[in-house]
Amino acid sequence: MENQMRDYVIHALKATTSAENQEEATKYLEEASKMIGFAQVLLHITGDESQELAARQAAVIYLKNLINKAWVIEDEDDKKKLLPLSEQDKVPVREKIIDCVVRSPEPIRVHLCSCVQFIMRSDFPHQWPNLIEKVVNLLHTHDAPSWLGALLIIHRLTKIYEYKRQKDKSPLVNAMQEILPILYDRLMRLMNDDSQESCLLQKIILKIFYCLIQFSLNPSMIDLNAFDQWLSMFLAIVQRDVKANLDNLDDEEKSQTIWWKCKKWSLKNITRIFERYGAKGQVEASYQGYAEHYFQRFAANVTSSLLKILADHMKGIYVSERVLFLSLSHMAEAVSHSELWKDVKPHFQDMVQNMLFPLLQYTETEEEMWDEEPEGYVRAKHDIFEELHNPAASAASLLQAASKRVGIMMPVLNFVITKLSDAKTSEKDIDASLNIIGILSQNLIKNKKNKKEVEKLIHAYVYPRLSHPQKFIRARACWVIKEASETPYSNQRILHQVVEGLCERIIRDEELPVRVEAAIAIQHLLQDQEGKIYGLLKPHIRDVMLQILRLLTQTKVDDLTPVVDQIIEHFQEDVIPFAYDVATELVELFHKMTTPDDDEMMDDNTITVMGILSTLDTLLTLVEEKPEILVAVEEVVCRCIVSVFQNYSADYFEEILSLTQSLTTSRVTPSMWAVYGMIYDTFLKEEAGFFGDAMPTLHNYLTVDTETFLSKQEHIVWLLDMCQRVLNDKEAGDEPQQYAAKMLECFVLQCQGKIDTYIPNVILMVNNRLVGEFEENSGELKAQLLTVFLAVIYYNLELFMQILQPNVLEWFFNEVFTHHEHFLGIHNRKLLIYALTAMLRLPSERLPRVILNNPTKVTEICLSLFTGIQKCIKAIAENRAEEDSSSEDDSSDEDELPGRKIDEELKDSDDDVDEGTLEYLESLEADRKKEKKADILNGIGDAALAKELGEYHSDSDDSEEYHDFVEETALEDYDTPIDSEENGLNIFVVFKQRFEEIQKSDHSLFMQLTHGLDQEKMTELQQLFTQCSQQEELENSKRIARTGGYVFDASAPVPSAFDFSTP
Repeated sequence: MENQMRDYVIHALKATTSAENQEEATKYLEEASKMIGFAQVLLHITGDESQELAARQAAVIYLKNLINKAWVIEDEDDKKKLLPLSEQDKVPVREKIIDCVVRSPEPIRVHLCSCVQFIMRSDFPHQWPNLIEKVVNLLHTHDAPSWLGALLIIHRLTKIYEYKRQKDKSPLVNAMQEILPILYDRLMRLMNDDSQESCLLQKIILKIFYCLIQFSLNPSMIDLNAFDQWLSMFLAIVQRDVKANLDNLDDEEKSQTIWWKCKKWSLKNITRIFERYGAKGQVEASYQGYAEHYFQRFAANVTSSLLKILADHMKGIYVSERVLFLSLSHMAEAVSHSELWKDVKPHFQDMVQNMLFPLLQYTETEEEMWDEEPEGYVRAKHDIFEELHNPAASAASLLQAASKRVGIMMPVLNFVITKLSDAKTSEKDIDASLNIIGILSQNLIKNKKNKKEVEKLIHAYVYPRLSHPQKFIRARACWVIKEASETPYSNQRILHQVVEGLCERIIRDEELPVRVEAAIAIQHLLQDQEGKIYGLLKPHIRDVMLQILRLLTQTKVDDLTPVVDQIIEHFQEDVIPFAYDVATELVELFHKMTTPDDDEMMDDNTITVMGILSTLDTLLTLVEEKPEILVAVEEVVCRCIVSVFQNYSADYFEEILSLTQSLTTSRVTPSMWAVYGMIYDTFLKEEAGFFGDAMPTLHNYLTVDTETFLSKQEHIVWLLDMCQRVLNDKEAGDEPQQYAAKMLECFVLQCQGKIDTYIPNVILMVNNRLVGEFEENSGELKAQLLTVFLAVIYYNLELFMQILQPNVLEWFFNEVFTHHEHFLGIHNRKLLIYALTAMLRLPSERLPRVILNNPTKVTEICLSLFTGIQKCIKAIAENRAEEDSSSEDDSSDEDELPGRKIDEELKDSDDDVDEGTLEYLESLEADRKKEKKADILNGIGDAALAKELGEYHSDSDDSEEYHDFVEETALEDYDTPIDSEENGLNIFVVFKQRFEEIQKSDHSLFMQLTHGLDQEKMTELQQLFTQCSQQEELENSKRIARTGGYVFDASAPVPSAFDFSTP
């Protein structure tokens, strides 16, 4: 039976490789995959050397997909559709797959290794305890395929743990304590053999080690002795000559040979060790011993080895690009250490002229790319990943780092100035010279002695090259101006020439990359020259802006989006007259980037498109007070909004909703009412997660044009349906449901007296949610749901009483009394006070028992709520004062590094201490201390010791005083009529008037409200009435002032009209 099944599967696998029976074969395999034993059959076929390679490849690919899909099923939806692999299949697969890796050829082995990695990720170590034993046994053989299979599996295992935290790596650490010494021994044995097969195994061992030390170094896995041994081995590989004859290969082919790959991975290990564990003064405290050891034993040897590699490159001896890049990158780090700089210094000027200078010239490859595809050239130039392994980038880093040293910068500058002053200098040399000026500009500007010279350099050598006939030189000149954008220009004429030159390039240059560089340079000048160039740029602002937008359309370069934003920010009034043109260009660009061409794949332009939509939003803000322009712009922007909703472009929903919000802030046009329906349709697909993003826009539809909102029943039905769906969604979470409750509350308060027929439905949907299940910390959600009921009390108390049955009413106020501390901010607190005092006006027979039996509790709750309101008002005022103060004190002096002024050059005996690194290490140490303290507290539970450590909290920790006080909640951004400063609800006045009414109409109730208060609460109440009286005087004063009358003195003494004494 098993053999028959295998034959059928083999036949089906072969059929999948041809178009004729592919569909039928795929269906058979899909059905067969549900059978126990299918995975074993696939593995057997994969490892069967008697089968055709095509069938084995089809089998391993099907096996890989099956394991990825069904070994572990985590997604809930997939669990309903897929059948997981049984343990009957898993056990034999785990048992046999490693042997299969060893026996299989490369095309199959790579897929099997992926299978092993997936299985290890879920099963190691608990379900696969003998894995390490199997691998170790393979390493102890004398069989090259066994070593290769073992090393590939170990590498996959280290990749699984590569990015995990140290505390989560214990299974790997336990395994590597046994494996790593064996790997070292094998690498030692292989070193004497420089054959291709031997170097392949060496390369895998080097990659394994890199995974182990990429982010952290475990001392129990690699102690100082092992650290020493491995580094010695890496250095030996870097130093050894490539003996193989590669003369018949071109440079690209040479770099791909195994011998240069071994050098690359050895250098990667050495560089990573130096960066993270070997740089004295710049490593974590736990690695300081490794850093000391590195400098004692290896630092000088590594530096001399790298100098030899660089010397070979200068002599014309082949060095692969990656090895050159890593050597230069390592050297850039090394020269910050005085001990290593002394070794490099004698060679540096020679390196500048004979290696760095040629590397910093434009290349023939770049010339070809510019000529054939300028858009691609621009994108490559502004793609950070393009520079990731580019020797020119590491050459720039080395030059920048070394130029901080005494006596280095001026000879380099003299060298390039000589080049730029010579009329016979080649175009490539001019380009490299300008490049060096740009690289050194930041260090020049920071140096007090030299910063004034930067302006002269730009005037004499950079500005004239803006109009150079050679396109690379024009582009480089623009780039230098960008790099030197912080130059302290003292001569306005020079700055004017620079700005004019850049505008000329943006508007009239025929070369796309030049226009892009000029545009980005303008942005940096706007940012760093403050107001100095506003007047200079103003005459060109329309042409520059529209050209940049066209550049964006043509190149799709993300770096251009901020240029548009900067111009809009700094030239608001100037942009408004041609806002329609800007909007049109932006919308055209949006459509180009979101509409795929028929004959090419769609690029991922998501980030750029988001930037475009954000810029449109900024533009709408500019013209919101210019109705004649806004009408035209809205028509254009609306096309974007409709396109996103109609095409269901979910990536842009947030930005599109923000645009819709901006277009409905002051009025809602028929076009925008049509969008409301699209928002509802989208919500039906997206549900609760979408509702929170849509909330500001929905609030606008409700509050900006309430009359139109109420004029069509579907508008109301859509809103209530969205709220109900969110409240009924058990997976929604608290935040969307709070938004839904807030929207219902806004609906009730905004439509005062106009929605009586909908109020029962509102109460029902909120009540259904209130009686449902809640998470443990859902107090704020409950409070917001209860607030909807309070809004109905404000809307119409009598209607509220008619709808709620007595038992529901009793339950509701019990909930209010229980959760009143979760009413935060000003709005919810004052609405609760209003509702409680409104209930007190009812006859006693209609009052809920919880109020009737404990009136004093009502007063205490009101006092607590007023205290919260007063704290909110005070905190908001203090925050605003603080913001005003901080904006005035925005400028601050630059910090200086310890022992050296910021503008001084480094002496040969100084180390270049990176301030950011120091801050990072200090923060790590602080975090470590906090974790240690927390561990002590969690581990011992000793209150006395906890107090000594400063972590003791009193029994009142759960009080509002202990927690961070919330003065404004996010939901308070959604205004209602009761929040209006002019006509809103002044709860202080309402409270005073209600208590006055009760004192007159029901003295007994009044005494019950106050009689049970202790002396402290009585004093609070007296002070509250004083404030209420002052508020009432203020309200009267405002009202009379609005009619042109006199003003009351709100600070005048207030006589008490209340008698709180016991009768």
